[in-house]
Amino acid sequence: MGIARDYNRAPSLTKDVFWVEARPPTEVDSDLRLVGEWLLFVVPRKLDESWDKIRKATMNSRLGFLSKSATAKKNYNMPSASNRMIVVYTSNYYDVDDVMRVGRELNDLGFGITTPIYYETDDARYAHRHLVKGDSSIPIYRALKGRFWSRDENNHWIEI
Repeated sequence: MGIARDYNRAPSLTKDVFWVEARPPTEVDSDLRLVGEWLLFVVPRKLDESWDKIRKATMNSRLGFLSKSATAKKNYNMPSASNRMIVVYTSNYYDVDDVMRVGRELNDLGFGITTPIYYETDDARYAHRHLVKGDSSIPIYRALKGRFWSRDENNHWIEI
């Protein structure tokens, strides 16, 4: 069971796959070792509305090269049972200007306003550092109300 590519499916009504996705009209060439992602956690009652905003912005080339939303299908690998995750991918986490641009777009869409949103590298997520090693310092950026932070050499958040 893979990712659904039906952009118009409501995540809350989708129970046959774990994710629905959206892509911009032009393909972005990316090195998979450099992919990063903004993680948004939304309450189930706001999932479809939130996904609709992200899906449209992605398809209008305002966000990254791929966005995906968790669906109603039970997924025991999700970090939170009470929220659903929406992921917005960027092609290169070293491209800080692009990472921040996407973070600002997400803020403009209403995400990261009352609670922070976090950005992490795809390789850290796939290494399951947060689950296996209890590593809580995986995110390299966070955003809240249009302000951004990164981690310093002591792993403390500093505003950038």
